[in-house]
Amino acid sequence: MSSNQRIITDNNKSPLIQVLSLMFLVIAILSCFVRTGAKLYMIKALRVDDILIIVATVLAACQTVIVFNACEHGLGQHFEVLSSSDQETFFKSQYATNTMLIASLLCCKLSGTMSLRIMAQKGQKWIIIICEAVVSAWGITALIANFFQCQPPTPWLYGDNDKCINLKAFWTYYSTANIITDIIIVIIMAENVVKIQTSWSKKILVMSVFGSRIFVTPAIVAQIHYSNKAFDSADHSFSIWPASITIQLVQCLTILTVCLPNFKPFLDSLESGQIRVDDLRRQGKTIQEWAEQQISSSRSCIENTAQ
Repeated sequence: MSSNQRIITDNNKSPLIQVLSLMFLVIAILSCFVRTGAKLYMIKALRVDDILIIVATVLAACQTVIVFNACEHGLGQHFEVLSSSDQETFFKSQYATNTMLIASLLCCKLSGTMSLRIMAQKGQKWIIIICEAVVSAWGITALIANFFQCQPPTPWLYGDNDKCINLKAFWTYYSTANIITDIIIVIIMAENVVKIQTSWSKKILVMSVFGSRIFVTPAIVAQIHYSNKAFDSADHSFSIWPASITIQLVQCLTILTVCLPNFKPFLDSLESGQIRVDDLRRQGKTIQEWAEQQISSSRSCIENTAQ
C-alpha cells in the first residue's frame, strides 16, 4: 500500500494530503517560532497568550502526524478497497484528528482574545471576558460532543448514522461558530484601534495585521462544504480527502494569523534607534504592556480634549 501512496492518482489522494499537510504544518511551526523568538528577544519572557499558541502548535503537529498515519491506512483511498484493519484505523485516526483540531483551535482563539485585552477599553473588559467564556464553552462542548459522537464502546465508528449524533449538523455549527467568534474579535479590535490617536495609515496597518484572521473564513466555509459532502457519502475514506486538506489549511491559517502581529513587533518604534528597545528591557516592560500604555495615553488625550 505504501508504494501506491507515493503517486497521486484519481483513486489515491493520500500523497496529496500528506504533502499539503506537511507544508501547512511547516508554516504553522515557523509562525510560532518567529512569534516566540520575537517575544523572548524583546522582553525575555512569555505570557499566557504565548504559551497557548505554543500549545496550539504542538497539538497541530500531533494532529498532522495522525493524518499521516491515516493516509498510510487508507485516508484518500476508496473505502471498499481497504482491509477491515485499515478501515478501523481510519476511523480511529479521524476521531483523534478531530480531537486535536478542536483543542488546537480553542487554544488559538483563547490566545487571540487574551492578546485583545491590551487594546480593549476599560468598559469593554467585560466584553472580552464574555467573549473568552463563549470561546471556552464553544471549544469544550465541541470536545465533549466529539468524544461521544457515537455510542460506546466504539465512539470513533461514525459509519452507522443510527448510533451517532448528526455529524453534519455538529460540524456545521462548530465551524459557523468559529467564523462568528472570529468576526466578533475583529470588530472589537477595529473599534479600539479607530480610537487610538495616531494617523489613519497606522490605524489601517494595525487593523490589517490584527484583522488578518478574517481571511480564515473562506477556508472554514470550504471546510463546511467539503465536510458535509463527505458525511453524505458512504465512501468515507475517499470522499473526505478535500475536507482533510481544508481542515489542515484552517488550522495553519488560524495559527499564522494569531502569530502575525508579533512577526515584527512594533517595528516602527525602532526607527529612532535601539534606545527604545533597551529602555523597554531596563524598565522590565513587555511589548504588550508598552502598547497598552501608548493606547491608554491616546485615550487620555482624547478624553482631555473632549473636556
